[in-house]
Amino acid sequence: MSRRIDIGQSEYLIYNIVNEDTKAFFRPLDLLQSIHFFSKYTIRDNFITPKICTMVILIVFDTNIIYITQIISLLKIALDQWILDFKNLE
Repeated sequence: MSRRIDIGQSEYLIYNIVNEDTKAFFRPLDLLQSIHFFSKYTIRDNFITPKICTMVILIVFDTNIIYITQIISLLKIALDQWILDFKNLE
């Protein structure tokens, strides 16, 4: 059975503790992900913790962008059809 620590709204496993060697190994990756605003985790107080809020925001944003582009393409098709129908009436 794993023990958990509750810190505010997030909780994580105690076994996610990171020693200095591992922390030094992951630091460049953590820096690159922070620069690109796509960090799935953070190393804080020698613990690896997930960034759930960031991931949820990115997933919602990406999903909305996909829906918007599909709606725009459908509207273009409908507008083209409407223009063809209007030209045929003349």
